[in-house]
Amino acid sequence: ATCEKVAAAVSRGEAVRASSSCWVPPLYVSKWIGAAFRAHGCRVVYTAGEADRAIAAHCVGRRCAGVLGKDSDFFVLPVPLYLALDSLRERGATPSVVAYPRQAVLEALGVPEGLLPLLASLVGNDFVEQASLSALHGALLPGRHASGGPLIEAVGAELRRAAGAVCWDGSGAPPLQLWEELGGGGGAVLDAVARGKVEASLAQYSLPVDDVAAAGEEAGDDIEMAAIEGGGEGGGE
Repeated sequence: ATCEKVAAAVSRGEAVRASSSCWVPPLYVSKWIGAAFRAHGCRVVYTAGEADRAIAAHCVGRRCAGVLGKDSDFFVLPVPLYLALDSLRERGATPSVVAYPRQAVLEALGVPEGLLPLLASLVGNDFVEQASLSALHGALLPGRHASGGPLIEAVGAELRRAAGAVCWDGSGAPPLQLWEELGGGGGAVLDAVARGKVEASLAQYSLPVDDVAAAGEEAGDDIEMAAIEGGGEGGGE
């Protein structure tokens, strides 16, 4: 339907204002970007889907200073420093970028490191849409629009309370008692479908041991890595 509207507008000579969701990257853009990085001596790795875990595994395995990216998952993945790509300023005498040390992130969120993956999953991420979490969010922020900083703070506080109540430090899978405790301890506020999505999301924050080890074995190579997300046409990060 969108294509038909655009075609009709073009045929009438009208300006077309499509939403950003209609934007499609140029064909083979990931290949060209990868070639540009490779020409400057970088090791380029293509992933079949999300590149986050591959980048984090490389960073941890090679003991890199941090990750420059544009994905809030790097607040959760165990990298020592997250550099926000949007803040990078290369012009001027001194280039600058906003940096988030892991310890500062933990202190700001007020949760132990082991609870970060569950916190991100209960707030909502690429794997758990907020609609699945509406019962929990509504219980924590009744009568308010649950989003942004207030939502993160509310979920973080509730997760600290619930995890403390059942003596869970984030090791292993969340126990059944935790699901019962979340939302005030009056019974589970997440149904089986939502819990399944959250549990699947947790796996996305654990780094593959083999990938970390492989990155460590390459530590003698004096090269950097550029990860290109989505090995197919047009996918890139």
